Amino acid sequence: MPSKVNRSHQVDTEILQYIVEGIYLVRANDGVIVYTNPVFDSMFGYAHGDVLGQHFATVSNTIDRSSRNVAIDINYDLDNQGWWRGELSFVKNNKSNILCNVSISMFTHSHYGKVWISIIENINRKKQVEDVLEKSKKKYRDLFEKSQDAILFIENYKFVNCNQATLDMLGYREKQELLQTHPSQLSPEFQADGQRSDVKADEMINNALEQGSNRYEWNHLRANGEVFPVEVLLTTINNEPHSQVIHAVWRDITLKQQQQQRIQYQAHFDALTDLPNRFLALDRLEKIMQEAKRSGSKAAVLFLDLDDFKKINDTLGHDSGDRILVQTAERLRKAVRSVDTVARLGGDEFIILLGGLNDIADAGHIAIKLLDCFNELFHIDNREVILSTSIGISCFPGDGVTTSELLRKADKAMYHTKEQGRNSYHYFTESMNSGIARRLILEEQLHNALAQDEFHLCYQPLIDIQNNSIVGAEALLRWDNPTLGSVSPVEFIPIAEQTGHIVQIGRYVLTEALAMAGQWQKKHLKPFNIAINLSPRQFRDVDLLQHIENTLQQEGIKGDSLKLEITEGVMMSKHATIEDTLNALTDLGVSLAIDDFGTGYSSMTYLRRYPFDTLKIDRSFVSGVCEDEADRELVNATIAMAHGLKLKVVAEGVETQEQLDYLAQQQCEYAQGYLFSKPVTADEFGLLLEKGLN
Repeated sequence: MPSKVNRSHQVDTEILQYIVEGIYLVRANDGVIVYTNPVFDSMFGYAHGDVLGQHFATVSNTIDRSSRNVAIDINYDLDNQGWWRGELSFVKNNKSNILCNVSISMFTHSHYGKVWISIIENINRKKQVEDVLEKSKKKYRDLFEKSQDAILFIENYKFVNCNQATLDMLGYREKQELLQTHPSQLSPEFQADGQRSDVKADEMINNALEQGSNRYEWNHLRANGEVFPVEVLLTTINNEPHSQVIHAVWRDITLKQQQQQRIQYQAHFDALTDLPNRFLALDRLEKIMQEAKRSGSKAAVLFLDLDDFKKINDTLGHDSGDRILVQTAERLRKAVRSVDTVARLGGDEFIILLGGLNDIADAGHIAIKLLDCFNELFHIDNREVILSTSIGISCFPGDGVTTSELLRKADKAMYHTKEQGRNSYHYFTESMNSGIARRLILEEQLHNALAQDEFHLCYQPLIDIQNNSIVGAEALLRWDNPTLGSVSPVEFIPIAEQTGHIVQIGRYVLTEALAMAGQWQKKHLKPFNIAINLSPRQFRDVDLLQHIENTLQQEGIKGDSLKLEITEGVMMSKHATIEDTLNALTDLGVSLAIDDFGTGYSSMTYLRRYPFDTLKIDRSFVSGVCEDEADRELVNATIAMAHGLKLKVVAEGVETQEQLDYLAQQQCEYAQGYLFSKPVTADEFGLLLEKGLN
């Protein structure tokens, strides 16, 4: 009989060895492990037989309760229902924990008696995966609910879920207010491109379903009716054939669009006047030309430059200048049609673009209206400012077929207006073109003329009328250029003045002329006066006084050997340092002459206020003194006035003996002119000094 029992026990254990789950048997009465199969041993890292005879608590890791309590619970369930299932934590041989699903049944074994048979499954990995999934779900729920972007789900073309950010963005309190609605129900009737929202929404969703995703901009409606822009990203959640679930993300791009609009505005409009800038103006001009070409009409560009605007900035300050520019822009806008463009190119330059003209004469009528805008005084800080403008006009298609060509020719016409006296307008002509081309060549050649030794001085004698003797000379600048030949001072001096080259050229004249004056004084042992013209730009040279003083010392001559001839233009500039500079020159002993008196804005104020000792009568009056009664009266009055102010008088352009006799009769002290000598070189002038006039 015993052998039979042992044989049965052997057969049972052999069978259990082939079960793929871990199995162990525990005696019910004392909890001792009586059998483990190889899978169990491998699962827990034991050699076969290591845990046999030990209490099952050796491998069970009970945290909240003792192994006795676990046994009681298991026994209770086994007694009442014959089985127990649950999760138990076990301890491996290396002291690490594993979590297992456990199924326990009770039966009476032929060898061990009443036992529990426990089948265990390692669920550590499964639990780890579940934990990861749960954490992932929680993370997604957090992202979904806490995202600053609106997140929604669309199914069958309707919203089926959304997060709190969606409610906040749209201004709703409850999800139910917007769920099961079509996107178009939360949108204005039409989108920015003019397409109906209901039609376009379906199109965008279909694109996402076909392509897997779709990104676009959309206008939505808040609960209060406000329209606002969002960037939408639609993404299909899976690729199942019949799935229509879409994950939607909205991002409010109101600020982004405002920034883009601001950048766009700054790129196309002038920040000060709000007028179109050069870039936008040329773009509009291109469109105006295209329309004129289609319709057979004409177009025009009016180029405006404010006259003497620099004086406003210099005297009133740039803030006041800016306010005048703003007022100017407003006046120009009101003077033209609503379809015309007024643009600011920069500084005090504006352009007007006219399209749809039947006749180019219409541009002239507009120009007159624009000039009239400046008849009214500008008011700045309780001050009244008089301002005028010069206008140049170019027309399409006669003057050009490109924007740059029309703008360039309008600019040339404007400069021509400046040269003709300002406060007027002129249409572009080809003769202006040649004049501008000549100016460009002059500027180019003038740039290096001084360095290349292209300048030289000529001298015209200054005659004492009473004793017919040479008492001095006027130094006159001449320019001989290899490319241009001999260039008239009338042509190049204004350009040198405008470009600033006159400062260095003027220093050259002072240095050369004073050097010759020193030589002639030493050779002839008598006082000799050299007269030199001083331009407005030279007068503003901060180094002018020092240069004159240094040159006088270097040549060893006194200050009274130099007479500086200053035009009324210098006085008109109202430069802040005029009086100080003139007084400093006088302190050096330099004498001062007012040049070309009577040709400009002649005023006795200059003669009374500043330390002049000589007045020069312009040749235009001297030439008619014997024939023209008006010239004669003017010369008489000028001489009398000068003498009344204790000034000496120089008459320029004396060419006949009759003129000289008349001037002598009027007690004019000095004369210059072809009657005595034309301007000559230094060597030729030296011979004149030696021989005299007789």
